Amino acid sequence: MTTKIRDILTEKVHVDITPDLVQRLNRFVVTYESTGTNLNAFASPYLGLYQCLFTERNKDDFFDLFDVDGKDFASNIVSNSRDMVFGFSVRNLTPLLKKSAQLEAKDMMSRGFTTSDMKKIINGIPTIDKSFKVVSDPFNLFCTYVVHCFAVSKLSNDLKLKGETFVLKILQYKYFTSLVNHRFPYKPNEATMQATFEQLTAKFDIKRYGTWKLVMEARVADMLAPDSIHRKTIDTFVEDKDVLYFMTDFQTRIRNQINIFVEEYMRVKETNDTFGSYSTIGTDNETGESRYVEQETQLDTCIQRVYADCLSVSRFLDDAAIRITASLFTAVNNTQIRNMLIGFSEYATKKIKENKKSETKEQDDTILLLGPYIFIDNVVRQTYRYCGRNGIDTNKPILVIKAAKNVYSSSRISDQSILNIKATVNVLIQQIQYSTRETTVSALKIALIVYIILVAIKAMK
Repeated sequence: MTTKIRDILTEKVHVDITPDLVQRLNRFVVTYESTGTNLNAFASPYLGLYQCLFTERNKDDFFDLFDVDGKDFASNIVSNSRDMVFGFSVRNLTPLLKKSAQLEAKDMMSRGFTTSDMKKIINGIPTIDKSFKVVSDPFNLFCTYVVHCFAVSKLSNDLKLKGETFVLKILQYKYFTSLVNHRFPYKPNEATMQATFEQLTAKFDIKRYGTWKLVMEARVADMLAPDSIHRKTIDTFVEDKDVLYFMTDFQTRIRNQINIFVEEYMRVKETNDTFGSYSTIGTDNETGESRYVEQETQLDTCIQRVYADCLSVSRFLDDAAIRITASLFTAVNNTQIRNMLIGFSEYATKKIKENKKSETKEQDDTILLLGPYIFIDNVVRQTYRYCGRNGIDTNKPILVIKAAKNVYSSSRISDQSILNIKATVNVLIQQIQYSTRETTVSALKIALIVYIILVAIKAMK
């Protein structure tokens, strides 16, 4: 058992825990939150649109609450190499951080994230350099120590928890502001940021809670809960490695939340940068229902373009659209989608030679749209019609793509036009793909529709 951190800090740093300190901490938190545009950033579901900072002055003012000199406190941190703190190698934190990442991934997967999502979103275990910066930072260590001081104080349990919460909120704000400013050194595109949030599902914490302030407060509550994996460490400060692990894990968890949001933002941005924005749906002032605007010139033109391109493999294949389509599915990759599109192009060319570009066939209660032209025409028109009827903003490509993926994946759709397309794509994929894996086949069915929508969007620009 090693308690060097606790022993050194207990001997050299005196923290007077009183009810008055809890009140002063509360005022400090409120004042900090309302400084500049901090509250706009924290009480928002977006990242980078409003500046939020945690300055050196903020650190000094926090130390002053405890009559502690920040520079003097820093002198207590024993660090004799790039990765050694209090004689403990940060490299030894790797197994603990790996365990934490696995627990985080398990929780996220229970909310709908896939294994593939985890690989993209959680960028592995923090590097030694990153971990060292977190655990060797005097402010981070001081906040962690103060939380322990509250835990062992003679205050009531209610005041203890309030004090611990205020301190961890400030530490969380420090982590958050640093991470956000690193990921967004310049203000991001507001429309893209809004579209990112709109297309998120409840599996994202920011969607569940609505603001980053509430996300961070939930994380603080998790850390301080009786069943928290860090609760014993907070109460005892026993085992130096566990103290350092707590500091790093606290930062890692909010970083993961920011990472998954940024991952989605970059996907939306790539879609918007590649395919732009467009407007094909307006509102009928008399009926209040959505209607097509400039249908003859816009929709017809883009449908003709996609149809003409599908008859030439070189024109039909769009690397950006393939990459975006593949990013939406975990069961297929770029190569599989590319091969599927080549197969569709060859299928379309064959139908044209047979003079069957608009071939249809009745099957049970559906109409199969076997001709390449009539299939593409229906995919584009019915997708737009569905978006219009369901109030989906068609000025934001990512929302249309998401709607297409969702509606054609759903087993609860009763719209006959949509059912016709679903039945048709079942037949087409059976003819043009070579995989027999059910998950691959299912993904390729929706991928074909999504790809057609993507290249249709591009044709509208």
